[in-house]
Amino acid sequence: MSILKRTILIVGCACLVALTVIFFISDEVYLKKFEVLERDQVIRNVNRINEALDARLDALNTFCYDWAAWDDTYIFATVHNRDFVERNFQSETFKSSGLNLILITNMSGEIIAGKAFDLNTSEEIALPAALPAMLSDEGLPTLPALKMVRRGLSFFPAGRRWLYQGKS
Repeated sequence: MSILKRTILIVGCACLVALTVIFFISDEVYLKKFEVLERDQVIRNVNRINEALDARLDALNTFCYDWAAWDDTYIFATVHNRDFVERNFQSETFKSSGLNLILITNMSGEIIAGKAFDLNTSEEIALPAALPAMLSDEGLPTLPALKMVRRGLSFFPAGRRWLYQGKS
């Protein structure tokens, strides 16, 4: 083998070894750093989602508290005056609160009034006939002893998400 061929072979092998070493070093340094960056970004995004959900739940809590502490709501819950629903379940109530559904239940958890509203089309929509069953399947408050406020994110069938606030 001539010196030229040996030199080319040695230089080629040295380049191959150098490229292999560079690959493993860059893989270890850069990819690990990208994994850390991606993990940090995921954690930041999850925290943002949690903060957004907490803000929505706090707003829902305020809305529910305002309505629950309202004398007219209490009177309606005991007397079932339909005029209350017509006066208070207006489209502006849904738009300003950002709610698609408002339900009022009695102490047993039975729905005594409710209205659904599509915020995208600004139109009233029918309450699903299976709503009471869906609510009890979700484990929402149906106990007469109202002790603890429950709130959270839940899912209806077909993957529909919703925030809820109630006492149980």
